[in-house]
Amino acid sequence: MKNELEKCCEIILKLLEQLAHEGKITQEEYIKHSIEKTKFLSRQ
Repeated sequence: MKNELEKCCEIILKLLEQLAHEGKITQEEYIKHSIEKTKFLSRQ
C-alpha cells in the first residue's frame, strides 16, 4: 500500500509541475501542493 501511495504522489507532483510550466496554476500553488505531498509522504 505504501508503494502505491508513493507512486500516486509522484504522479501528482509531476502533474503539478506540468500545470505550473503551462501556466495553468501559479508557482505559489505548485509550491504549496508540492510541500503538502512531501509532508504526506514523510508521514508514511
